Parts: sequence; structure tokens; C-alpha cells
Amino acid sequence: MSRIFDVRTLPRHDRVSTWHEVIWRSYVPLDIDVDLDDPNEFSGTVATARVGDIRIATSSSGASHRIVRTRKLVSRGNESAVMIGRQVSGAGIVGQHRNRSVLDAGDFVLWDTSSPYEIRFGEHWEMQVLQVPRHRLGLSDEAIARLCGRAFRPSDHPFYRGVSQYLGAVADCEDDPTATDIVARSVDLFRTAADRLTGADSVTGPDDERRRRVLAVVDANLAHPALSVQWLARTCGMSTRSLHRLFAGTETTIGDEIRHRRMETIRSQLADPKHRHRTISAIARAWGFPDAPHFSREFTRRYGITPTEWRAGSLAACKPGPTAPATTTPRRAGSRGLRGPSR
Repeated sequence: MSRIFDVRTLPRHDRVSTWHEVIWRSYVPLDIDVDLDDPNEFSGTVATARVGDIRIATSSSGASHRIVRTRKLVSRGNESAVMIGRQVSGAGIVGQHRNRSVLDAGDFVLWDTSSPYEIRFGEHWEMQVLQVPRHRLGLSDEAIARLCGRAFRPSDHPFYRGVSQYLGAVADCEDDPTATDIVARSVDLFRTAADRLTGADSVTGPDDERRRRVLAVVDANLAHPALSVQWLARTCGMSTRSLHRLFAGTETTIGDEIRHRRMETIRSQLADPKHRHRTISAIARAWGFPDAPHFSREFTRRYGITPTEWRAGSLAACKPGPTAPATTTPRRAGSRGLRGPSR
């Protein structure tokens, strides 16, 4: 279960000093300057979770921040992690090495805890961070250094938009039975995005690795109406023939794999009480099956049961339990007074 800290539960005079301690424990040792007219009015939250060897932390505050990882702090620690930060709301600036980027909501960026960096936030911001062991990225030190401080913007490419949305869902997956796979896939997706940003061929290397990266692109775009073999080949920077040839030695074709993953997602949502208010055709349409009769036939062929029968049986098996009040992290739109370099 995620652990949530809210400074508003503390006496006003303890809030800022305790906030510094919590940020240190949740991330790495940092110098933090908080811009406040009245320190007693400070507000901030941090939610943390762990899935395997990856930590997830989401922090927010109504106050402007300047956060610095100095050379002195780097030399004191033995941390060897990289951070994938996604701006949830407000605006921020991340700078490391010679790169410096202004972030808007949805943008994501990489930084390295083994080198100095600086992060600034305006008022009313929230950022989600995945703390990933360096070796898990599968990137060279040189590649990581080139990427640090460079923004991935959903407005620049549909693939970045899909990765951003996937990263945004990771924070809520800790209690999911497949959480380890979900988080591992998010790292794969980021690595593919990194290849694209640096101009590398995102599908070079041994066939197993190339197939894994192609499928990561599929997973990030399952709901994209344009997802097809042709679209996938263009997005991955290869010809359609090369893409088919890549999967020729496996038990399935790439087209079948796309349909299978979409169908599994639909089957999961049909069995989920959270989606009981949606029609079967609406769920199918959202995942690439606009023709309801065709979808019903395909579902029945694959699973030996109609979508209606599957849904009825799955929902009947769900036993309602007590509902606990949800704890939410405040999200405030917009920021004031933040200035950065033009993009």
C-alpha cells in the first residue's frame, strides 16, 4: 500500500523542516529552498510506493521550490539510480549537465543521481518520479548523460504521449497482481522513447530485444485508433516487411499479437466492476474493435464464451467488501512566476 505524508497534519512551525527530511528519505539527499511569504502556511504531500527494485514517489506543493543535488551531496552518497520524472501539474525546470528543459503537465524527463542537478518548480505543482536502478535502463553511461535534462513532450510525438499516459498509471499499480510486469514495461517504454529522442534506431540489436521494444510500443498505443502493422513499422523506424520478418520465427504474427493484447485488455475490463457502467460495445470500441458483431464473434472464437456470458459470470463472482475512504493527492493547475529558457 502506498504511504502518504501530508505536512498539514503537523504543527505549522514544524512543517518546512519536516518536509525537508521527508524529501530526503523519499528521494536522495538534496538542498531545498522553499519560497514562502508565511512558512506557517506551507502545504505539501508525498506518496511513496515500491514495486520490486523500483521506487515510485509523487510529491506536490503549493509553494515554489528550488531543489539542488550538489557535488558535495553526491560525494557523500552511494546512490546509483536514475530518475524518470513526469510533470503531473504546474510547471518545472530540470537541468543537468548542459541540458535544461521547461516542463509542462505530461512532459517527462530523466536525471542521474550520481551527478549534480537542479530542479525548480513554480507555485502549485505535482511531479511523479520513478527511481530506477541504473542497470535496469540498459543504457550506456554516455547515453544517459546525453539524455539527462532533455524533455520528452507528448506534443512532439504520439509515442511520447502514450508513454506519458502509461507512466501516469504506474503510480496506482502497487497492489495490482501484475505490478512487477507493469513497472518493467514502463522502463522498456522509456528506453524506447530514449532511443527515439537521441536519434537512435529504436529496434536495433538482437531479435529478442527488438521484439520486446516493438511490443512495448504496441502496449503504449493499444487504444490508439491508428495502431496497425503499417503504423507500428513507421513508428519503430523500419519497413513493414522487416517488421513481419522480425516476428516470423515466433509462434504468432505481429498483427495477431496486437489483436491478442487488445482482446486481453477488453476481457479484463469486462470483468472489472469499475467498468460495469460501460456497455460491451463501448469498451470494445475503445480498444480498436468498432464493429460490435465482429468483436463478439472474435471474442467467442478466442475464449469459447460470449462477451455477455463472460461479463455476467465475472461480475457475479465479485464479492463486495467494505469501502475505505480514498486518500487523494491535491492537484492544482497552473503556476505563477516560473521563468525558463525558450524551447
